Formats: sequence, structure tokens, C-alpha cells
Amino acid sequence: MLKTSRVISILHHPIPPLRPGRLAEEDGLGWHFRSARALAKYGGYEAIAVRPGINRENTIKVIDNVTVVLTPSINLSPSQRIWKWSHVSTALAEFVRDAVKRGYFCINIKGLFEVMLLAFVKYEEYSSNFP
Repeated sequence: MLKTSRVISILHHPIPPLRPGRLAEEDGLGWHFRSARALAKYGGYEAIAVRPGINRENTIKVIDNVTVVLTPSINLSPSQRIWKWSHVSTALAEFVRDAVKRGYFCINIKGLFEVMLLAFVKYEEYSSNFP
């Protein structure tokens, strides 16, 4: 059983929307969102689903009692053809680090980006204990 009532679910890449003008999560896309929605609905958790977006500003919207956050990202693919694995978002790492400091528990950690993110969060946690 989690010792916290707050969870954050992370996806490492943008998701193109099915319909223009909507977030992909509004159509139920993304395992990060579906996991957070299930924990909010069935477990009563305060849940955040976060992923990189394609805009230069944060996008925040509450969908099915889940706060969905899209952070700014940059696409490292020169041809712009590879969308899933080429986006980097330092804003995402900072957002998650701050959420963990506020008592959120990370769920659905998968992939290299998430491992790097957790290492960053852990480093910040340990380094703050030393002068």
C-alpha cells in the first residue's frame, strides 16, 4: 500500500491528438493517463498524468479527475520524422522533481528517460542534505 495519497504518472514522449484542438488524453490515449485515471477513480488518489507536449508553454487540464500536464519539449530529430523517442523536456524533469518534493509518488516508471529522471530526483534529494 502506498504511504501517500498522491501519485504522478509519467510518459516520456508526446502523443499526437486524434482530433484537432483536443488533448490525446481527452480521447483516453496514453497509459500514463489511463493508470492515473484508474488510481483516481478506484483508489481515491490525487493523480497527475504528465508528458512532454509540443508547445512552448505548459498545458494543464483536468480530465476525469486527473490533472493532465503537458510540458514544453524540444525535438532532437533533425528530420522531425521520429516523434516518439526524440523529444527531451527538462521542464518535465523539473515538474516531477518538484512533485516528488511535495509528496507525490511516481508510478509507471519505464524506459531510459524515466531512469534518468529518477536519478535526477534522487540526486537533488541527496544533494540538498549536504552543505
